[in-house]
Amino acid sequence: FPAEFLYFGNNTFLFIPIPLWLLIGAMIVTSIILERTSYGFELKFIGSNPIASLFTGMNNQKVLLKTYIYSGILSAIIGLEVLSRTDSAKADFGVNYTFQAILCAVLGATNPNGGYGKVSCLALALISLQFLSSGFNMLRLGGYFKEFAWGVLLLAVLSYNYLVERRKVRKGIVSIKKTIQQGIKGGA
Repeated sequence: FPAEFLYFGNNTFLFIPIPLWLLIGAMIVTSIILERTSYGFELKFIGSNPIASLFTGMNNQKVLLKTYIYSGILSAIIGLEVLSRTDSAKADFGVNYTFQAILCAVLGATNPNGGYGKVSCLALALISLQFLSSGFNMLRLGGYFKEFAWGVLLLAVLSYNYLVERRKVRKGIVSIKKTIQQGIKGGA
């Protein structure tokens, strides 16, 4: 590819790599969309409770279509960035990053069963995984060990989230039972 195109993948701007600038820009834009627009509110609402969002009169299909369009735009930008960084095109290049994307989302406090996360939590998850990956590289541990450690981390986080959610449900049931018992005692 032309050298002008490859510039964006392999050079820096203000001593920061251009791909990092793109990541920061995407996170800022996504944060603004999620926190300051009606579309962001609707998207969070659908993530929290899609059935309730239907009863409020929201058009879930329209919101999801907008989400897929935004995701496609971001994917195209990142695809061009990867192309300019590696100077080669490969159709299944992103397959290697699927597990990492799931791990980042879960570490970023996004519940896989539905709900929403915050961009700031996702940024912390990305930084944490990068430190972990750099540590594995410094210790000269192989890629298989890194994948294994990430898998254990994913299982640990999912188990923790499950236990916390179960505890909340149990506390809610106990709280409801106490309220009912107090109502019975007060009414008798």
